[in-house]
Order: sequence, then C-alpha cells, then structure tokens
Amino acid sequence: MSVYVDDPAVGPARETSHPDFVATCDAPWYYDDEDERAPFGNPEGRTALRALERWYADNGPAADLAAATLGEWGERLGCPKQEALTVLRIADLGRFSVVTGRDAPTSVEEYDPADDQALLAHALGQFKITGRMQPQIRMIAMAALDRLEALTGPDVEWRDLLEQIRSDLTVH
Repeated sequence: MSVYVDDPAVGPARETSHPDFVATCDAPWYYDDEDERAPFGNPEGRTALRALERWYADNGPAADLAAATLGEWGERLGCPKQEALTVLRIADLGRFSVVTGRDAPTSVEEYDPADDQALLAHALGQFKITGRMQPQIRMIAMAALDRLEALTGPDVEWRDLLEQIRSDLTVH
C-alpha cells in the first residue's frame, strides 16, 4: 500500500492524491489551499494534512490512525481515548461545546470552527493519503459536519460545500 504526499511548495493536487480520493472527491475546491471553507484551505486543514503526511511517513500506510487520533484528543479533552470517540461523535453543537469545556455558541459569530475543520481535514486527509478512511474517523468527520452545518447561517455556498463533502464521505 502506498501513501500519497503533496509537494509543500505546490499544495494539494490530484497528481499527489490517492486515485480513490480523486475519483470520489472530484470538486476543484478539494485541492484549493486558499479557500477558507475548503478542507485543506484553512490553517487548521493545512496543518492537519501536513501532520498526517508526516505521521504516515513515520508510521506507514497501514498504521492505526484512529487509535492515535483518539489518544491525542483524549489528552486534549482530559479523558481516556474510549471516551474521546464518544465526545467527538456528538453532533449537537451545544452539547459538544459544553462537554469540551466551552460555552455553547448562539450565533455564527460566536462559533469557532477550528476544531471541526481540523477533524474534517483529518478524515479527508486519511482518504487523500491512503485511499481509505477508518470507520471511527468517518464517524468523527460526520459529527464535525453536523456541527459545522448547525451554524452556517444563510451562506448557501458554504452549506452546499458541506453537503458535497457529506455526500462524498457517504459514497466512499
């Protein structure tokens, strides 16, 4: 099994993505590293993708990303990794905020999407690099999508992008 890694000087590209990712995620914004709404176009998404590329280079394509991810998030949340999966799968934004020690946002302006953008990029990054996505990683990505969609407001373009990502994750 091979891993597909981007040239950092070029950014995300079809030519450096797993063929299964390219076949499923064919929208041009999957490869846009400047659109803040694109999975790898915001600082959290870019950082997550670069970290995943390094992680796979160090651990190999068959390594258990879900276990590593849940361990890391368990530390951040102050809970065992088994509980981290439960927390990261909470789709309700208010409940997620309270469980993770934040105030529940009441408007788009109060919502900081950084964690959810990073989680989404993490899942799509696994698919982009290896051509597969572990079930736990997919569940976390779907919950992150739910939370992002909860406060997108009237931005139809943002909502359409999130719906396309959900559709692509469901197909894979």
